[in-house]
Amino acid sequence: KDEGRQGYGAWYPYHHEHHHLVPQGAVHEYLIGRDEKAERRLKLVLAAKWNINRGDNLVLLPKEVFVAEIVGLPAHCPWGLREHPEYSASMRYVLSKAKKALDAAMAGKGDCQKAVMKLRQTLEAASELVLDEIKKMKPGQSLSAVDVGSRK
Repeated sequence: KDEGRQGYGAWYPYHHEHHHLVPQGAVHEYLIGRDEKAERRLKLVLAAKWNINRGDNLVLLPKEVFVAEIVGLPAHCPWGLREHPEYSASMRYVLSKAKKALDAAMAGKGDCQKAVMKLRQTLEAASELVLDEIKKMKPGQSLSAVDVGSRK
C-alpha cells in the first residue's frame, strides 16, 4: 500500500496504466487542429460535453507483456516505451466521423445543438470502436498492433 497517497499505486496488483481509448494528442492532431479555427473547434468539442477522461474512454492495461498474457489483455507501452505512435496515428480513421460532425457544427448557422450532440455521439462511438478492437487483440500484444485504421 502506498501510504503517502492513502491507497495502492499503479504497481498493484501489477504495473498498469490508464489508457485513453481516444488519446488527447489524437484529438488535438486530427480533430482540433492547430490552425486559425482551432479555438472555435475546441469550444465546440467542449460544448458537446464529451469528457476525454470519463470512464468510457479509459481502459486499465498492464505494462508488462507477461502479465498481459496472464490477464488476457494487450500491453500498454511495454518494454519501457513511453508512447504508442502507430496506435495514435490510427486515430485519424477513428476520428474521421467526429471531424465531419465537427465541421457540420462549424458550418451551421444559428443554433448548432443538433450538430454538437452528433459530435458527442460520434466521439463516444469512437471510444466504443477502439475498445471493441482492443478486446479482439491477442493477450500480450502491444497496442501498436490494434487495427482501427484499416476499416472502411
